[in-house]
Amino acid sequence: MSFLIQGLAALSAFQPKPPTLEYDGLEYRWKMLTFRPAEYKLEAALFAAVGIYLLFYFLGRTYNMSRARHM
Repeated sequence: MSFLIQGLAALSAFQPKPPTLEYDGLEYRWKMLTFRPAEYKLEAALFAAVGIYLLFYFLGRTYNMSRARHM
């Protein structure tokens, strides 16, 4: 039975760590919620990459539509 519980625990999502009190950077607190932007560097880079991808998509789409109209 213990093996089954350990297997299910491995498949479940990890529990978030409580924020440490000795943090020096910028943070926003509201009741029990704490947001620390410095901990989301990867997410910011991925968000920027998706934004650049969408920008190129819409620019390419507009360019292609204008070329198709003039033919």
